[in-house]
Amino acid sequence: MKDLFKNIIKKFPLIIIVCFILIGGFIFVNNKTSLNPETYPYYYGVGAKGLALSEISNLIKAHQGSTPSFTITVSPVNQVWYFAYPDSYPVLTSVRDQNGFDLTADFTVTTGNSIINSSGDKTTYRIYEYNNVTTLSNYKVTYIQ
Repeated sequence: MKDLFKNIIKKFPLIIIVCFILIGGFIFVNNKTSLNPETYPYYYGVGAKGLALSEISNLIKAHQGSTPSFTITVSPVNQVWYFAYPDSYPVLTSVRDQNGFDLTADFTVTTGNSIINSSGDKTTYRIYEYNNVTTLSNYKVTYIQ
């Protein structure tokens, strides 16, 4: 079956790629095909301390695979900030503010938090909740894996 796909792709590469992109069922990379995997979103934003999982899943979503770092801009008003991503992705090595100061120790981290995505799939998340209620404007925070 794999050889059949290779031969078809070699003979009709553009037509095949366009058709499958329109269908949305396959990703083509270097003449290899694979089923389009679900990319579980990162969730981030601000809120009251102790948000419920359903509230965390309503924060801003970023669809991407595991990444070495991710920078967000937050503007909490007497709130804390949150960052959540699938447990299967690497653990963060540090959390740094816009001045490069290490804030990692100022977060409570929980794992095994089940969040159901829009397709109905349940995934466990690692959630970082900032420990200090704060007010900031357009404050950049970088989460580094």
